[in-house]
Amino acid sequence: MAKKPPKPWYFKYKEYSEIKKSFVYKPDSDFNISFVNEIIKLIPNTITKEEELYATFYQLKKFISRNHSFYEYNPDNCCNYINYWLNKTVRDSKYGIDEHNFKYFDDFMQLDPKASDGPFNCISKLSYMDTDTFHKMEKLYELYDYFTELKESDDPSSLCRNISNMAAKYKGMMQECKDKDNNLCDVLKNLKYLIDTDKLVAKNICKTNIFDLFYLKIDTPRKEQKAFLYDKHMNHQKQKKQKNTDDQKDYKNQSNHKYNYKKKTKYID
Repeated sequence: MAKKPPKPWYFKYKEYSEIKKSFVYKPDSDFNISFVNEIIKLIPNTITKEEELYATFYQLKKFISRNHSFYEYNPDNCCNYINYWLNKTVRDSKYGIDEHNFKYFDDFMQLDPKASDGPFNCISKLSYMDTDTFHKMEKLYELYDYFTELKESDDPSSLCRNISNMAAKYKGMMQECKDKDNNLCDVLKNLKYLIDTDKLVAKNICKTNIFDLFYLKIDTPRKEQKAFLYDKHMNHQKQKKQKNTDDQKDYKNQSNHKYNYKKKTKYID
């Protein structure tokens, strides 16, 4: 039996972004979920909200039918992502799903013969999150999405121009999780390491010193990160010192050139 992840449990950036992208696909054919109408009738709603709820059930069906994702990224991880997505969707949409009737999503999968008898499903693995856990998870994954958006922007300087905003969000979350949620602190440190070692930063395309932006006294890097970040910081300082030296030499050369020119013109006169 697989060991259950500690609670609250969070994806690392790479896991989250890969699973999320894997669920973006176009099915070969439409899904028939007409049976879900019996469930939807149990929840008092407007017609518009009923349509939104139907769309949510349809998306759930699309998720659990994505065998590629379950094979590639582990069924438990896929169900954890789907559970977060459902919790966010029902809170954002406000169509009457809460901790008392969240079980309808489980009922839906059990009523669907292709889901209940299929190789993969998330039966008994979906649950309504408590408010504190959900909000922490939402802030973390929104930070992940923001990093992905900046990395994949058509503008190569987008990450550099917005890194200060990302650092501020990171620091705020680190202050919140200190001594309260070690799992959250660990995945945040992992994100920080990925940002520090991102190719745009590593190639010094970003003029801002990322090391200083993300530095926190409460955020002590692991040993292998420490050496990398220290070397990167020292190289940055060395480059600044070299630039100052070069600037001073240029200024001195220009001054000597002006002096010699004035001296030469004096003798000519």
